[in-house]
Amino acid sequence: RSALHVQQAQLQPDDRRIELTQAELGRVLAGSGRHREAVTLLRASLESRQRRGASPASVAIAQTRLGASLGALGRREEAVALLRPALATLMAERGPDDPRTREARQALGGP
Repeated sequence: RSALHVQQAQLQPDDRRIELTQAELGRVLAGSGRHREAVTLLRASLESRQRRGASPASVAIAQTRLGASLGALGRREEAVALLRPALATLMAERGPDDPRTREARQALGGP
């Protein structure tokens, strides 16, 4: 977290390095079961990707991670609203066997 605070103090708010740190820290927190904390960072990462016009697959990956954490918190409706379009994008962009596609499918409760 200290790296993120340093970046936020020294870089422009739209600097991609901040978004990458938010995404990675959010992923680590989610992996540790700290989904409440992860959601804030993962949402900021998603919004940054959307603002800068990131590729559809990149946005879908961010949607998947945020959706998975929301689902883990019991916020299923919010999770599904992110996960369905993420899965559709990843299926189209990367195919059904890609690890990111499988991650989105599993977050939706599929195999």
